[in-house]
Amino acid sequence: MKRLMTKFRKHNKGFSLVELVVVIAIMSVLVGISAFGIGMLSGRPAQKASARFRTNLDRIRTVSMGKTSASLELYVTADGVFSKETVNGVSKDPVMLGPKSVTCSYSYTGVTPVEMAVGDKIVIVFDRSDGSLKSVTASGSAGSSIYTSGTTTGVNEVDFIFTKANKKYKVSIVPITGRVSN
Repeated sequence: MKRLMTKFRKHNKGFSLVELVVVIAIMSVLVGISAFGIGMLSGRPAQKASARFRTNLDRIRTVSMGKTSASLELYVTADGVFSKETVNGVSKDPVMLGPKSVTCSYSYTGVTPVEMAVGDKIVIVFDRSDGSLKSVTASGSAGSSIYTSGTTTGVNEVDFIFTKANKKYKVSIVPITGRVSN
């Protein structure tokens, strides 16, 4: 028996199935964690923020054509970038578009993008009759009227740019039609 055990030990040069399964499981966990980390370091949060903002714009445009009044508020806090819908004077809960690492800028035809700071707010209103852009008003450090239907000329689009790690994602509104695009 002793001789058989010695012979078995000499010819055992591979790995057991259990050892292989454990190593593969550990490697899978490490790959998953690194893929998540790379996504966070890249512009993924900015991409998600722009997608959420576009969805909110599309929804508030549709709602505004069927209700008395509707607006979308975009604002920046120390925690991140948020949007809040107001329909017929009733505000809904704020939606976090992106974490504080995502920056938001706005621009319109011929104007250099202006980065929003903590406390800045932009209110977007669509026209009830045809869904066109009625007004875009900024308040806070960048406070001014960005666009008002019928009085602002030469504005072909209003852009909102979400940035993270040098990755920029733009959401544009064409004022005359209210069409929202990336």
